[in-house]
Amino acid sequence: MHTNHIELFCDFDKEQNFDSLLELLKLFDLNNCICSYDKDLINLTVINGEVNVEIIEKKKKFFRAIYFKEVEIEINSDDTLKNLLQIVINYDAVLCIKSKDEPNSKTILVVNDNGHDYINFDSNKYVLKEIKTKISQILG
Repeated sequence: MHTNHIELFCDFDKEQNFDSLLELLKLFDLNNCICSYDKDLINLTVINGEVNVEIIEKKKKFFRAIYFKEVEIEINSDDTLKNLLQIVINYDAVLCIKSKDEPNSKTILVVNDNGHDYINFDSNKYVLKEIKTKISQILG
């Protein structure tokens, strides 16, 4: 299976770009998120579909090892997605959003991978030129 990579030059952690992110998630039917975060800074728990943040360390030390923890979160509402984006902003977390209905799909949207947002998608399922056009229209 071959995947294509498209860098998304859009800061999804900015309020004005939230609707564009929602449209991209709908375009690719993405609704399940793996949130990777520094477990020495925060701990995330999901209770009744709501994401809760427990602060472990108030501020980051300049030099230290970073130990990532991952939690799986279903994006069941706009509020859940907004909460996740706030975690990205406040705690430098990374979001990997994929389809819950197609667990073997190679299509994944990544938010804040070292400051980059991008999408990888299965080129056997999607035509690159068509997807680039749709993404340009959404982000345009």
